[in-house]
This record gives sequence, structure tokens and C-alpha cells, in this order.
Amino acid sequence: MANTLWVNPGGDGQSVFTDYHFFSRYEKDRHTYLMGLTTPTAFKGDTAAIVRLAAPTMLWVLDWTASRFKVMPQVPDPTAPDGWVCLADDYELADVALDNSGSVPLYRISGTYIYARRKAPDSVLSEATFPVPPCIDGTGVIRTVPADFIVRGIKEDTTTTINFPSTQGMGK
Repeated sequence: MANTLWVNPGGDGQSVFTDYHFFSRYEKDRHTYLMGLTTPTAFKGDTAAIVRLAAPTMLWVLDWTASRFKVMPQVPDPTAPDGWVCLADDYELADVALDNSGSVPLYRISGTYIYARRKAPDSVLSEATFPVPPCIDGTGVIRTVPADFIVRGIKEDTTTTINFPSTQGMGK
């Protein structure tokens, strides 16, 4: 599915589109820690304390790669969306490869953008969106995870039971 392989019919070896791959990872840090108690005897029967050292924070780590034959690909703009702050933008340029004719260069560049949310939400998935590459019109594309797609009923005991609703994956 790499559109870098879709070469112009005109025979000049140039890609029709830039091939983009985006991977989003959302990290919510509750700043909650487990600490062993230093008392020689248990405190109220407990031997550990769970403490919160700060308010929750959330990061969005966006890894991406763009590649294209014959011309260098355009780089996605790291400007932060509303409610987010760009903490870092890092870039990695891969060595130039050649097509099977040995004459058309393939340019690749990858990057990582790290964004911080000004206020961490209660649910990470309420803020998560599926990325859409610049070459795709995202109109009408469902990009968020609906609340009814979050599976409830996972529990662990002597046997693990997972109760998936019959409508899982149907958006009902």
C-alpha cells in the first residue's frame, strides 16, 4: 500500500504522491506511585502507600515517516493543535535509496513530534484521534474512538473472564 510505488505514467520516475505513515501514542501520567513503608511494622495493616505527587499530565507522541521517489517529500507541520503545546520536534533523514532501475532516488525522512495537553482529560481516548495523512481528505472519516468501543467487564481472578458485548466493533 505504499503510494511511493505509484510512479507517474509519464515515465519520469517521480511518485504521484508522497507516502506518509503516522503513528500516534497517547501517554497519561497520573503521577501515582507505590512506595514501601519504612516503618518496621505494618501501618494499619498496610506495608505500602500509594501517593499522588502531582496532577495528571498527558503527552501525545506522533511518529511519522514520509517518502517519495525523485523529489524530497514535504514534511508535516509540527504546529500544535488547539489545547496542545509542542515540546519537541525531532527529525531523522534516511540514506537515499534507488529504485530497481538504479537511477531514481527514493527520499525518506522520519520525525517525532511530542505534544503536551494543557489539561489532562479523565479518559485518554476522549482526546485520541486517528491521524489522516495530508494527501487524504479527512472529511467524513471517523477519527475518534467512541465511548461504546471501550470494553467493560475485564476482570482477573483465578480464571480470567473477558465479557465482550455482542455489538463490539459495530458502533452500536
